[in-house]
Amino acid sequence: MKNFFRNITTPIRLTNCLLQGKTDSATVEFSRFLANTLVGVLGFGSPADKHPELASPDAEDLGQTLAVYGFGNGFYVVWPVFGPSTLRDSMGMAGDWFLNPINYIDPAEITYALRVLIE
Repeated sequence: MKNFFRNITTPIRLTNCLLQGKTDSATVEFSRFLANTLVGVLGFGSPADKHPELASPDAEDLGQTLAVYGFGNGFYVVWPVFGPSTLRDSMGMAGDWFLNPINYIDPAEITYALRVLIE
């Protein structure tokens, strides 16, 4: 399951690599995504781990992208569920939420699809 969720959240890392101008890291992210999706059965497997040229680059997020563009840390805040953060990283978390494909899945549709498959 860990491989699947790492694979499905590739758009977050890929977009932030591109926004930061890290084209080599973006290429690796995209290549890993293709290999793990096509050969690794929708990302449940991770065949890209067996190839050193597809070594997983550093995880990028919107907070880091904002830092590249010169945004300062801002004030320190402790969120009840998310824990400690800075204003910049909190804004980054909110932006990354929109890039996460999992947030666009309706649980009711999944339940319906599973019910149809079972019947």
